[in-house]
Amino acid sequence: SISVIIPVFNSANTIKECVDSVLNELVSNNYTWEIILVDDCSEDGTLEIMLKTYTKADIYADKIHIVKLDTNSGVAVARNKGLKLSKGTIIAFNDSDDLWLPGKVKLQMQYLENNPLIEMVSGVFEGDRVDIIRKVDSDFLVTIKDQVFKNYFSPQCVMFRRTVLEKVGLFHPQMRYAEEGFFFNKMVFYCKCVLLNIVVTKPLTNKKRCARPARHQK
Repeated sequence: SISVIIPVFNSANTIKECVDSVLNELVSNNYTWEIILVDDCSEDGTLEIMLKTYTKADIYADKIHIVKLDTNSGVAVARNKGLKLSKGTIIAFNDSDDLWLPGKVKLQMQYLENNPLIEMVSGVFEGDRVDIIRKVDSDFLVTIKDQVFKNYFSPQCVMFRRTVLEKVGLFHPQMRYAEEGFFFNKMVFYCKCVLLNIVVTKPLTNKKRCARPARHQK
């Protein structure tokens, strides 16, 4: 079973394309699934769009859960809320300004099914710098040294086993920036994580990321 967690903030212009791309992938494969949309106190009507589009009128309404945080708390808290509510044995993320491309779920789920010792598998997003920073194999086991210096993983591109959370915990709730780099550093340190150098998502905005995740300051 797959739980997809999507943190949302002021995404009125992209949220429907984002969710529909995830839906298209989930319904085209034979897995049990749920989508958890966590609104971080949007101010542009995003919540109203989600409620209007994905409530009882939608045939998948019982599989799409919409949650609103009480206060604007940042993407780490939003993802943590979704993780705590999720029930799937496999966890995936999307960002509210990204599209999942056709074949993402089949590719990554089959990889996890065929490689039981691998705990997280990722692709890359269109325009990513990974293949420029370093020419990686199509099936690349990332070490902690690789991850710290190159930051290979981005949330919308990964799928991982729920058991990973027992080793790494949740996102750091006080981090508003680079929270994903901190989270994936822990994951790579404790778990076997693979990068497939295949494009699986596409940004709807001009998305960029740094080659090295910022260090967390206390």
